[in-house]
Amino acid sequence: MNYRKISATAALAVLVPLAFAPDPMLADKASNILRVAGSEDPSSLDPAGGVASTDTAYLYTIYDRLLQFDNETLEPVPMLAKSFEWENDFKTLVLVLNEDVTFHDGAAFDAAAVKTYIEYYKAANRNRDLDPITSVEVRGPYTVALHTDAPYAVLPSVLADRAGMVVSPQAIAEFGHEALGTNPVGAGPFKLVSWEPGNKVEVEAFDAYWREDMPKLSGITFLNIANATARISALMGGQVDFVERIDPVNIPVIERNPNLRYRIDPTLAFSALNLNTAMAPFDDKKVRQALAYSIDREAIGKLSYGADVPASPANLIVPDNYWPSTEELQGTYTYQPETAKALLAEAGHPDGVAFTMCTPPTFASGSVPTDKVSDLMREQMKAAGFTLNLERKASIGACIEAFNGDKAMPALIIGWSGRPAPYMTYSSLLAARSPFNPGGTDYGAGDLLESLKLPATREELEAIYDELNAIWIDEMPWLPIFYTQTVSAFGPDVAGEMPNLAAKWDVTSFYFE
Repeated sequence: MNYRKISATAALAVLVPLAFAPDPMLADKASNILRVAGSEDPSSLDPAGGVASTDTAYLYTIYDRLLQFDNETLEPVPMLAKSFEWENDFKTLVLVLNEDVTFHDGAAFDAAAVKTYIEYYKAANRNRDLDPITSVEVRGPYTVALHTDAPYAVLPSVLADRAGMVVSPQAIAEFGHEALGTNPVGAGPFKLVSWEPGNKVEVEAFDAYWREDMPKLSGITFLNIANATARISALMGGQVDFVERIDPVNIPVIERNPNLRYRIDPTLAFSALNLNTAMAPFDDKKVRQALAYSIDREAIGKLSYGADVPASPANLIVPDNYWPSTEELQGTYTYQPETAKALLAEAGHPDGVAFTMCTPPTFASGSVPTDKVSDLMREQMKAAGFTLNLERKASIGACIEAFNGDKAMPALIIGWSGRPAPYMTYSSLLAARSPFNPGGTDYGAGDLLESLKLPATREELEAIYDELNAIWIDEMPWLPIFYTQTVSAFGPDVAGEMPNLAAKWDVTSFYFE
C-alpha cells in the first residue's frame, strides 16, 4: 500500500469553486459525525435488491454480514457468525451465531432470522449467488445449517458480501421487496436516519450494537457530490472529512495543503465496457474481438490516472499479480486498428460499425470523469472502424438500469470492484444466469464455473482459471480497459481507515483523532 503523509510545510492550494451547498450543521467535528463525499446515491439499501458496487459503502454501515473478509487476503472470517464449518462433503455449511445481537428495530438476531433472510434473498431473484442453497435448517436458537445438493466450497466467501448482510425479519415482513430498499433495517453499527436522493444519506450510531467499543462515531453523513473537483473543494473547505475516490489530477492540490493527506491502495478493480452480447452489433464475437483491438489501453489509463498512479492495461478480469490470472493472455489485445478493421470485414461490416454506449458522469467507480477519456476513446475507435455514440445519464445507477434492467443499451462504461472470491467475479461475468450478463449468453463456461464450487487445491483452481481466462479472451463479453487503484483523500484528524483489495470502503472503522 502506498500511503503518503503530506508535508506540514506545504502551502495551501487555491480553492476551486464549490458546486454544492453543504449543511452548516454538519461542519462541526464536535458532533463526532464523519462527512463522506461520494459521487453516487445508492441504487438500493436492500442488499438483495441492488447490484451496484457503489451501494456497498452505505450497506456496510447498516448491515453486518454473517462472515466478513480479511482486508488483505479476502479470506472469510467470522462476523455475525462466530464460527463456521463444513459437513457432508462441502454440501452443508454450519454457522454458529453470536447470541448478543439485535436488529435496529429490536427484532432478535437468531437462526430463524437468518433462515428468513436467506429465503428472502433467494426470492428476490436479482443476485444469484445463493441459488445453490436448497434448504436452510434451524438446528437450534443460534445454529443454522445451509444445505446444497452439490458442493459449494465458495459459500463462506459469498456470505462475506451482499448475500451475508442479514436484514431484520420484521422489516422483511413489513416492507418486502418493494419497499425495503428505502427502509433498511440491519444489525450493523449504524441505522438510517434519512435519505434525500441526490443530496445525502444520514446514519446514526446504533446504541445497542453488539461489538465492543464500536462504533467510534456518532454518525456518518454521505454527501452526493457528482463533480470530482467539487468534492476536493469541499474537503479543502472543511465541509467533508473524507473523499472515497478522487480524480488523480487533484493529487498536486492535496499535496500542497498541509491539512490534507491522501493514499493510493492496490485493488482487484478494473474499468471496462460491459457489452450486451445478445444485442447487435455485439452478438457477433468477431465484432467484440475487433472492439478489443480498437483502444489503446495504456494511453487511456495514463490520461485517466496520470503518471503517479498505476493504471495497468487490462485484458483479463483479474490483474496480473493476482493468482487466478494467466500471464501469457494478459497482453492479447493491444491497439491494432487495422486488425480490428479486418475482423469487422470478416463479420460483414466492411464499412465499420456504429454503436451507443451509456455513459455516467464518472469512469472507474466514481473517480475519473468520463469526459476526460470519452473523446480519446472515440478517436481511437474511429481509426479501427467503430463510430462511438455516447448517451449520457446522471448516474452509474441510471446506466445500470438502462443496460441491465431495460436492456436498452448495447454497451455501458463501468468499473468492476473486487469480490471476496475470484469465483464471484468469474460467475458474475460469464454465467448465463447472471444480472451482469443481460443477454443471457452462454459462453461455454458453465461446467468450469461449476467445478470452481468443488473443494480443490490452489494448483487445481489455477488450471481451471487458465481455461476460463482462455474463454474470456476468445469471447470478450466485456472489454477490460485498465486495472485501477483506489485514490482517497482525508481531512484533518481522520483516522482508522482499513482499505481492502475489493476496492469497497468500509467507513465504520473511522474515527477522529
